[in-house]
Amino acid sequence: MKDHTDCKRGFYWSSKAWYNKLNTSRNYRDIFFGMYHKEGGTTGEMKIQWIDLGLDKLVPQLECFEDGWSALSLFTDLIQKLGEVDDTCPSEQEIVNILLECGFEDLTSYSEEE
Repeated sequence: MKDHTDCKRGFYWSSKAWYNKLNTSRNYRDIFFGMYHKEGGTTGEMKIQWIDLGLDKLVPQLECFEDGWSALSLFTDLIQKLGEVDDTCPSEQEIVNILLECGFEDLTSYSEEE
């Protein structure tokens, strides 16, 4: 298992980040979260993205590549909270609220100066 000792829980809210306005060909609808080093980089990252399944609403999907599984295993509290909103199609704001409740730090750059 990876060593996450010097890392903190964090997330990046792509649709609210300043850079989302620069690329009009893609409207980001995802939140990346994981274990991040204080000086930069990650020991494990995953995302929740909102996708169109043709259901008249965007549906959240959790995605995690295999190099993030050890970090995901640390988030039992988050998985429990997500289980509580199962089949409710939570919004980006609702997911951010859950992340904050679980002690994740908002690392999003909301302006270019950050």
